[in-house]
Amino acid sequence: SNNTLNKAIDPEGIANLIKKNINNSLTFSDLINNLANKRYSASKIRRYILYLLLNIDKFYHKQTYLRILGINTKGTLYINSLSKDIKKLIFANANEQLDNETIKNILKIELNATMLYSIISKNQNFFENEFKYPIIKKE
Repeated sequence: SNNTLNKAIDPEGIANLIKKNINNSLTFSDLINNLANKRYSASKIRRYILYLLLNIDKFYHKQTYLRILGINTKGTLYINSLSKDIKKLIFANANEQLDNETIKNILKIELNATMLYSIISKNQNFFENEFKYPIIKKE
């Protein structure tokens, strides 16, 4: 439930602070400035709001995977030397992990974060560059 999510990522009550102050802010920057205090830094508040936007809970902070964006021959040799259990957590293409439910959910968050960044930065090519191009292989 939403309440469980809030407690998981906000044990200290930032959500209540936001609810009390959101109507007193005209911009996102105003909101952050109005909320920041000794207990909650501006970075912590921005991070919490991002968690809410992306629907991230603490469970995902403990998950490990490696998405390869580029690799050379030495890197390929290293990956080939790893155990099968470790190799299960390494992939270059998101479609390779569609049977792993945990990584699939993390990739959804990563995809949403990339789309959000594309919107904020007004750079639609960023999304395409991040997910549609193949990995870079160098010798």
